Amino acid sequence: TLVHECPGSLQAVEGIPQDAETAAMRRGTDVHALLAIYSLTGIADPADAAGLDDAGADALVAGRQGVDRLLEMFPGYAVMAEHAVDASELVGLPAGSYRGTADLVLLSPGGEHVVVADHKTGRSTVLAGTPQIAGYLLGMVATSAARKFSAVINQPLAADPLPVHERTLQELLDLCDQRIAPSVVEALGYNPRRIPGSHCQQCRAISRCANARSFAYEQIVRARAFEPHEMDAQQLADLLDARPAIEALLSAARDVAADRLGNDADSVPGFRLGRSKAPRRWGDDARALTDLTAAGHDLDVVAPRRLISPAQLISAAPQAADQIEHLLTPAVSSHRLLAKRDALPATERSDRAIERLLAGVEVSPDL
Repeated sequence: TLVHECPGSLQAVEGIPQDAETAAMRRGTDVHALLAIYSLTGIADPADAAGLDDAGADALVAGRQGVDRLLEMFPGYAVMAEHAVDASELVGLPAGSYRGTADLVLLSPGGEHVVVADHKTGRSTVLAGTPQIAGYLLGMVATSAARKFSAVINQPLAADPLPVHERTLQELLDLCDQRIAPSVVEALGYNPRRIPGSHCQQCRAISRCANARSFAYEQIVRARAFEPHEMDAQQLADLLDARPAIEALLSAARDVAADRLGNDADSVPGFRLGRSKAPRRWGDDARALTDLTAAGHDLDVVAPRRLISPAQLISAAPQAADQIEHLLTPAVSSHRLLAKRDALPATERSDRAIERLLAGVEVSPDL
């Protein structure tokens, strides 16, 4: 989806390592895999949720309900889970250039109707008409004789749990010609455009993107002329679109400030470095569970649905603090940026910061 919003993002992220896998990312991967099995077998094994946290277990149960509803909406349809699709030929590129994996594909008995469902495990609402889902449908255009296409988002925890977006074959081909193919071809070509906006939050290159930085500065300049309640709808939308870029700019400023303060405690007026400790975690969940139960801890306490955190265990059983040290990850401390108590008042410091920020910023003629 990011490529369709910003063609330059594909090349911008080259050489930038993937973000470290978060708990939410692992949860999404695990739930997707279990939903694929359930879609094909219809078997809900209670043991499947054993390795999930509470949010994952809830998403799995609700996701299965979404799958059930889909199969009720489209009875008799063939079911394909984790289905590979390739729309490269339709966008005019070599095979494998524009491909992906659809979470769930349903095909009518006569083959004239294709339904592509995408599982989302978060609480944010996702629209079913996005270019990403359209790309999956285009992949089915290339391999089926269907004339009717439906995109569905199975997002049971969101406000709209099962939105459906229908397209005809001609509508899909028009979308491909007018939007999808141009953006994909540009993304793989020379010097593609970098177009900043709210989608920047999905891009690993945001902290080093000059376009995103300029966008952030420009929206700060625009916003300074108005109180939020004085902004019209478009001004508010533009400012909110710039939020990821502004936050990335502030994050980069914090990193630079922390680096300078590490070398010179007085290098950033009004700020200092403080020390914080990262929470301790189990080094190996399976070993921790085995050792804790062997030490006599009640399984219903230490792992009611999943293994509780070390802090939760110590809170419930303070005597365990000395028994679990060998099961924990090493203690890690880090620095964080803090305001000095004798610093300027916040309002005065903010005014000076804005003056320095805007000094030398070139404002667009239309402001």
